[in-house]
Amino acid sequence: METDMLPTIRHSLTDNVKDELMRYIRRMDLSESTKLPSELTIAQNLGVSRITVCRVLGDLEQENVIFRIHGKGTFVNPEALQIKISLNPAQEFHQLIERSGHRPQVKMVRMEQDLICPGIAKKLALAPDAPLLRTEKVYYADEEPAILCFNYFSRAVFAEIPSWEEFENTSAFFLLRERAGRVMMRDRIEMEAKEISELLPLTDQVKHFNCKALLQFDTINYDQNNQPAMYGLCYYNTNFIRFNLLRNQNIY
Repeated sequence: METDMLPTIRHSLTDNVKDELMRYIRRMDLSESTKLPSELTIAQNLGVSRITVCRVLGDLEQENVIFRIHGKGTFVNPEALQIKISLNPAQEFHQLIERSGHRPQVKMVRMEQDLICPGIAKKLALAPDAPLLRTEKVYYADEEPAILCFNYFSRAVFAEIPSWEEFENTSAFFLLRERAGRVMMRDRIEMEAKEISELLPLTDQVKHFNCKALLQFDTINYDQNNQPAMYGLCYYNTNFIRFNLLRNQNIY
């Protein structure tokens, strides 16, 4: 007898070493010193190979968490640790609001089934007339509207459509994993500022946002098989949610 098996989320040795090294970095007294131990010392302390440590340090350097000075060593970038919300990696909305220093709440506004929208179906690699499921949720920061989010799925992705309460109280990523076996691995985002007046035809919820414009994230989420599984239109009130990005310079 066959049973349904969900994909597992594997944490590689590199991921584990990276997590442990980040914990070490956050415990450092950077006012005393920002210098990290040598690669060999880190490898010995963590019980892993120097090659693994080198790979992790390379990742952290790309993320601007650390920087290296030839002949002097590897140093923590204090500016990177001050960033509360980064564009990478993606974060769940409750977490975004909490990390911004606010108390999160969520309200489910609308759920539509059997929606036909050829443009969005194309983004999800579906037939133009494929029925879609759409949810609309508002996330609040200290009871003020902070994020408006529309999520679109293929109607067929769920054998049984989750209830209104499930969509309201559970993240879409969790529902896709637990109810459809689709684990979100990456996304592609296009960002654009949108005035409130432009969004009124989409929803009257924008009337409650105390700002003139919202930051739009047009997002396609891809699963473990690199297939589009969810399309999202999310709007951020930058009075509450601000994204930060440290970039490497390649300008000469």
